[in-house]
Amino acid sequence: MHGLAKAIAKEFGVHEITANTIAVGAIETERDMTQYAHVDIDLVLKNLAIKRAGHVDDIAEAALYFASDSGRFTTGTVLHVNGGEYMY
Repeated sequence: MHGLAKAIAKEFGVHEITANTIAVGAIETERDMTQYAHVDIDLVLKNLAIKRAGHVDDIAEAALYFASDSGRFTTGTVLHVNGGEYMY
């Protein structure tokens, strides 16, 4: 997805069309935990710089930035909204 967004950003930037992606981390949602029996949630959260799961609003705010005038000059970017999961 990140590669596709960069390709779109490069090709359509001349038309002021932007393309970006959001790297989402552990987000607190209602889910069927039997589908995640292989995942140690406590270990996932322990390895985050921010020692908690994110909220769906954190992702929504990132998307709103890209869609707003504030993000009009941002393109070909990956915004990591993941509590620091990918910085190590």
